[in-house]
Amino acid sequence: MPTEEQTIQAGMKAQEMLSNEATQMALNEMIQKQLDTIKDSDPSDQAAREAAYHRIKSIDELKSMFRVLHNRSEKVKSQKTQRAKR
Repeated sequence: MPTEEQTIQAGMKAQEMLSNEATQMALNEMIQKQLDTIKDSDPSDQAAREAAYHRIKSIDELKSMFRVLHNRSEKVKSQKTQRAKR
């Protein structure tokens, strides 16, 4: 289990990733490539379309995990501040 400091640091790094323009451009381009695959694939090519869909979902899960890490770190920082006030 990560320490409070590790949780806070992970959250800060996750927020940096979410805020990083190059990271967002890369992730958006990856999603667009998969959407193009779906759009350009033969309607009967279910395997290719499903693979592209799953790649999009994986990218979305990565973004979501960054948000979870950031939110978790904010909660830990808040709890730490509350304990310090006592």
